[in-house]
Amino acid sequence: MLTEERLLSIRALLEERGAVHVGELMLRLGASRETVRRDLAELERLGVLRRVHGGAVSLGQRAALEPAFTTRKVSSPREKRAIARVAAGLIGDGESVYLDVGTTVLEVARVLSGRQLSVVTNSVLAALATLHTPGSTVILLGGLLRRGDRSVSGSETLRGLASHYVDTAIIGAGGIQREKGLTDYHVEEAAVRREAIARASKVIAVADHTKFGMTGLAAVCPIDRIDYLVTDWGAPQETLAALRETGIKVLVAPDETTEA
Repeated sequence: MLTEERLLSIRALLEERGAVHVGELMLRLGASRETVRRDLAELERLGVLRRVHGGAVSLGQRAALEPAFTTRKVSSPREKRAIARVAAGLIGDGESVYLDVGTTVLEVARVLSGRQLSVVTNSVLAALATLHTPGSTVILLGGLLRRGDRSVSGSETLRGLASHYVDTAIIGAGGIQREKGLTDYHVEEAAVRREAIARASKVIAVADHTKFGMTGLAAVCPIDRIDYLVTDWGAPQETLAALRETGIKVLVAPDETTEA
């Protein structure tokens, strides 16, 4: 593919989603990591995008559409695993935990596998990940099933969630901003997240660096409704400092591959 064709493809994807990831672009364009990075640098020079760790975000673009689950599953896997380890460390044995949908929360569920917990979730994948510990309880909520994420939402999910209170809610996010708080791409899933937050004594939001500065369609909660925000080493430091000023505890998972 010629350079001009690649740049047009990247711009089209940015217009559709508001953000792109290097790994996905390599697959879509059949290009090397170095080539993709040069293309992103050129588009940044042209004022089309702003490069972030692992990809780029469109300048002035609001993310209206969520990337497919298969895309999110392969995006920033090392960062998500690191976030999951830190978030799981905030949960004590014997706690009741709500596990949200999404690829980062799914990594948390995998880390929690083997721990004795009471789990409530609207994610089929998270339920399966935490199912195999003797003595643990897993409550899978009912509702309208989304094929990609293998998750449920809607009025039946909200009714089921209304029967439970939990010690901790692990919440994902489509976007994070200080002013707009947590947002999501799906109105019904945002409603489930709001209800889970209302029924939790402690709220832990987990989000990799690509979610900062993004805004989904549906509001979830103000930023100060979160007790802990766990992210990775690629998150913008100035943004994290601003979030800490709101009073929430921001934890940055370390890049263990760079540690001695």
